[in-house]
Amino acid sequence: MEKRFNASEVRASKSTDGKMTIRGYAAVYHQLSNPIPTGDGQTFRERIKPGAFDKVLRKNPDVIMTLNHNTDKILGRTSAGTLRLAADTKGLRFECELPDAPTGQDVYAAVQRGELRCSFAFDVDDSRMCDYDEEDIEDDRSMVGRVKKFFQVIVRTIKEFANLYDVSVVCHPAYPGTSVDARSIMVGAEARSRVCAMAKRPYVSPEQFRQRIQGPSFEGMIAQHKTDLVEVRRRRLAILDM
Repeated sequence: MEKRFNASEVRASKSTDGKMTIRGYAAVYHQLSNPIPTGDGQTFRERIKPGAFDKVLRKNPDVIMTLNHNTDKILGRTSAGTLRLAADTKGLRFECELPDAPTGQDVYAAVQRGELRCSFAFDVDDSRMCDYDEEDIEDDRSMVGRVKKFFQVIVRTIKEFANLYDVSVVCHPAYPGTSVDARSIMVGAEARSRVCAMAKRPYVSPEQFRQRIQGPSFEGMIAQHKTDLVEVRRRRLAILDM
């Protein structure tokens, strides 16, 4: 499962009968993400192709809406009719009737204050549903006079989604428009492997990356120490046999 964030605005409204509703876009087409970390030192950027949600929505998936992807804080559900999803020319639109409970009231107030943004969790068949390419991206921060600088990045284009699990209102959006929070971004293993292949660097698993950063584990150090002792003993016995 992967997660992405969208910094577009969420709006809140209350009907005449007192029902609290929030609406907005969980994902927007064409928008290029900020750099997404793969977990091994590489990054890539991403965009969603128009129509990417059409097929998965035709399956009528049972999607929930949560606060910060916490399934203990469900705000709405498509199967219950309290969450409605639709794909239009802009992206994946949602409308959710919030529960008349403390969590729903807190979310409604936070949205009114402009404190929450959107996220969604999904799966893709990476080899079939995604394209990868290298693109020249304009760096506005590097302008010198009227000359703009460009840098090359790996861009993943999602053409189709296999599964859609939840949409969520979140406190720390990172896709796109704000800084990336690597702790909240989940990237599939196949995507990491393909990005590393394009970058001409070997794929490093999360455990290998952890060891590079933190060094060997305590158990590994003990095992290496025992191996060293055996080698020292072997050399001493070889000297005595001379």
